Amino acid sequence: MHSRGRSVGGRVLILMVLTLAAVSVTVAPASGARDAAGSATGNHCMAKIVDQRSDGELVTEKPVCFATFSEAMSYASDGAVKLDADTPGSAVFEDEVVGPLADQFTLGIHFDLYGGYGLSIGIVGTICNGGYWNALGWWSNRVSSSFNGCHHLRHYDEASRVGSYFDTWTGGQIDNIATWFNNRTESVAYLAS
Repeated sequence: MHSRGRSVGGRVLILMVLTLAAVSVTVAPASGARDAAGSATGNHCMAKIVDQRSDGELVTEKPVCFATFSEAMSYASDGAVKLDADTPGSAVFEDEVVGPLADQFTLGIHFDLYGGYGLSIGIVGTICNGGYWNALGWWSNRVSSSFNGCHHLRHYDEASRVGSYFDTWTGGQIDNIATWFNNRTESVAYLAS
C-alpha cells in the first residue's frame, strides 16, 4: 500500500504540473501580438482620425492592423491604393504616383526601423493643423523613421507634445529619425509648415 500511495501522489503531482503548463501556454500572448494604442494584432496598422480635442490631441479609432503593408494602404485609402502583396513601406514612396497620393490621406506613417522598413502605424487624416498623436502602447519609444504626409512632423520625447523634439520635413518622403532621437518618440505633431 505504501508504494501505491507514492504512485498515486506522483501521478497527481505530474497532472498538476501538466495542468499549470497548459494554463501558462494558454495565457501567454501569441507571437507577433502587440498593443498599438489599443489591442491590435498585425504588422501594419492604420488609425483613422475621428476628432480633435481642444488641446490639439487627435482622437482616433482603434487601430486596424493587417499582415501586409499593401493591405493597410488599401484600407487607409478606401481602396484607391492597390499594391502588390509583398510591397514594403520603403518601396511605396519611391513611386511617383503612390507617394503623392499617400500624403492626401495620411498625416504620417511611422516605422519601427530606418528607411520605412519594419512594422508601421499610419495616422489617417487630411488636416495638418498642428494636431498631435500620442504614441501609446507598443508604439511608445519605437519610431525610427516616418513618412511625411504633412510637410512637417515634429516628434516629441514625451506625450502631449512635451519635451525635446526632432523634426522631419517635406511631405511625400520618408525621413529617418536621427540616431540621438531614435526610439524616443512618444508624441508627433503634424504641421503644414
